[in-house]
Amino acid sequence: MWQRIQTLWLLLAGVTMTLLLLVPLAMSSQGVKFTAIGFTSPNLETNYITWGLFALDALVAFLCFFTIFLFKKRKLQMRLCIFTALLIIGYIIYYVVLLLDYGKGILPMQAEDKITPSIWLVLPLVALLFLYLSFKGIRRDEIKVRLMNRLR
Repeated sequence: MWQRIQTLWLLLAGVTMTLLLLVPLAMSSQGVKFTAIGFTSPNLETNYITWGLFALDALVAFLCFFTIFLFKKRKLQMRLCIFTALLIIGYIIYYVVLLLDYGKGILPMQAEDKITPSIWLVLPLVALLFLYLSFKGIRRDEIKVRLMNRLR
C-alpha cells in the first residue's frame, strides 16, 4: 500500500486540505478574518459561521485519507478520486460565493472595507493536482493488472 506513488499523492492531498482548515482564507482591511469556520471581526461583536465550508473541507480531507486504504479496490479508488475532485471544485465555488456575499454586507462593514484573499487559496488547486496524479497512478495500476490477467 505505502510503496505505491498514488498513496503519496492522496496523502499530500489530504494534508493540504487539512491545512486549509487551520489557516485564514482572507482578511479585510478592517481586520475581519475569514477562515473555514467563518468570518470573525477583531472586536468579536460580529461573527458569521460558515459550517458548510468547514464540513466540505473536512469531508474532502477525510475522503483523501480514506481512499488510501482502498488499495485493493482500484475502481472504487478512481471513482472516489473523481468525486473528491468535484467536492474540491464545489468548495472553491462556495468560497467565492461567500466572499461575494461578504461584499454585499453579511457583516457590518464600512465603505472602504476591502477583502483580500490569502495565498493559502492555492491549496485547493494543489490538492486537485495531487488527486489528478493519484488518479493517473491508480489507472496505470489497473491497466497493468488487466494486462497481466490477459497474458495468463
